[in-house]
Amino acid sequence: MRRCGDALRLPEWVGGNWDALADALRDLSWLPVAAEGRLVAVTGWRGYAGARPAEWETFVEVLEEAVDFWRERGPGPGLAVVLATPHPRPHPPGGLL
Repeated sequence: MRRCGDALRLPEWVGGNWDALADALRDLSWLPVAAEGRLVAVTGWRGYAGARPAEWETFVEVLEEAVDFWRERGPGPGLAVVLATPHPRPHPPGGLL
């Protein structure tokens, strides 16, 4: 939670639990106004997902619910989330690594 809070630059009033993160993602008043919306890019997530699958599932649910919340509000700035993966290295000719 601390790494997530630091990465998102969450305000101090956001507690260190999933419910607090969910609340913060539904009330984005702590962020500057964004006419085009907001994008959360989750990087380096595979290790966490593998090491803590239950917590990862909860995190994904929190993100999905936040995206749905903003989508249901209709037109206007919303929230999008992407799970970034490293760009795969091209395979050498012949398919040998």
